[in-house]
Amino acid sequence: MAASGYRARRREQRQHHRLFWVVLALPGILWLVFLFVVPLYAMLAIAGGKLNLIFEQPVAVWNPLQWNSANLVKAWHDVAGAGAFDGPIVIRTLVYVAIASVLSLVIAYPVAYFVARFGGRRKGVLLVLLIAPFWISYMMRMLAWVDLLQINGYVNKTLGLVGLGPATSRT
Repeated sequence: MAASGYRARRREQRQHHRLFWVVLALPGILWLVFLFVVPLYAMLAIAGGKLNLIFEQPVAVWNPLQWNSANLVKAWHDVAGAGAFDGPIVIRTLVYVAIASVLSLVIAYPVAYFVARFGGRRKGVLLVLLIAPFWISYMMRMLAWVDLLQINGYVNKTLGLVGLGPATSRT
């Protein structure tokens, strides 16, 4: 009798444990739906939609049963058809992506292995040295924005020339 009570408690703990992980993953799932699935569906609705003949603008068709594949077929023929002018560009892009991926793996894997295996006390310093180039790019962009938006920056000077900038003191 005690064993069945233990099993029931254990089963209830597992259910709470599973529910915890589902609730923990819920914000990420919602972000994925709103920032990936919804825009993908909108893009497919436009691609499978119609063309406004007056303004030559695409009109989205939101019902998938009414989608027309003519736009997709035309785009595919531009890439891989007989008169494909985008085909060489796509192939060259895929080759560049493959080369960059292989080079990244060939360079990054030994470095990561070295840091993980032989870093010891210097592991933190080595990781900072590896990440610093990415921070430098970010910092340069931030400093550029500071230069543009400061009191004597280019944006305020330009706005001041047309009378929309901050009031300058004239002494």
